[in-house]
Amino acid sequence: MYLALYDENQNHITNIDNVTYELTRRVYDPDTFTADGESAVQINNAKIAVLCDDAGNYVYSAFVDYVTPENNTRTVKGLDFKTIFNTDILIDYTSPGAFDGRLSKIFTKAAKLVTDDPDRFMQTIPLVLNIPDDETDTILNYGTRQGEYIVSDAYEYLKCYLKFYEYNVEARYSEAAGQIIIDFVKHNESVDIALVDFIYELQTNSDTVNKAVATIAYDIKTPETDTDGNIIYSDVQETDESGAPVTDADGNPTRHNETGISRCEFVYDEQGLNVVEKRYFGPDDALTLRKDIGYAILRSDYDESGRFIGESYFGIDGKPTLHKVTGRAGFEKILDESGNDLEVASFGLDGRPILAKMGNCYLR
Repeated sequence: MYLALYDENQNHITNIDNVTYELTRRVYDPDTFTADGESAVQINNAKIAVLCDDAGNYVYSAFVDYVTPENNTRTVKGLDFKTIFNTDILIDYTSPGAFDGRLSKIFTKAAKLVTDDPDRFMQTIPLVLNIPDDETDTILNYGTRQGEYIVSDAYEYLKCYLKFYEYNVEARYSEAAGQIIIDFVKHNESVDIALVDFIYELQTNSDTVNKAVATIAYDIKTPETDTDGNIIYSDVQETDESGAPVTDADGNPTRHNETGISRCEFVYDEQGLNVVEKRYFGPDDALTLRKDIGYAILRSDYDESGRFIGESYFGIDGKPTLHKVTGRAGFEKILDESGNDLEVASFGLDGRPILAKMGNCYLR
């Protein structure tokens, strides 16, 4: 896979090759996206990242939060396009007849207050809003807002309407059109889920706090198997140093898997919003180290406002271990009031500051 980077004028800067990535998609909160790959180019002004598979097919896109270099390795931290709406807007419904309770009108008003203000949005990158014509009368459930004069975070203002009326905000960057496209999409499909659809266990971390880890098995596709019934976890046959195909003891072709994992478990916080832990398992369903990054467990930290402020890495035994790419056991961030990074501090196995492979203990 590769990551194409563009500046704010949509000029192509470079491609980062041999990319591995971690992406957590969220319905109503910002996605988290991090990618590691190879590039000899010094990257200072990237604004948009587009993830593609080896055939050039689109996978994901986001703003570039920052790029961390280490020799020819580049680590890219993405920022969800939905964060465009994480800005304060002035909503004025004081003039007679100003409030229109139709759902599409509420979506349009809030979105336009964000995107039409040149002081808030990067005008050099065209933005297309696709809001369907939905005549649903919201007054029946939320009452009228006529007479209100409020300052609110645009996305928080929209979120109650999005959730209740089953809309998602889906955003992407179109390389062909040179536009950020934001769609308000209604999802009203219903799915019957029973307890038997889950693999679950109870984890007790203390006398007062319990966490339930659940992996849902839904829309399962029968995996491809070899002649002995073993699941094939990759379509790429493994080769030796001479390029000759590698087979197992029974003559079956072995397949290349960069990560070495077959599934991942997620643990959410008490509100069910943020992933606080990821656990990686191999084909034998045992906890295993990811080959590309060198750890079995990833734990993420969030502040009281639910903002991501750091992460740490652990081995199969649950003890701290070093990230294979960055050489640190984790990092902590200090954020300003707007959520921007003021400081990123790397730490080692003992929890003390460490000089990471990118050449710093603290990034300010």
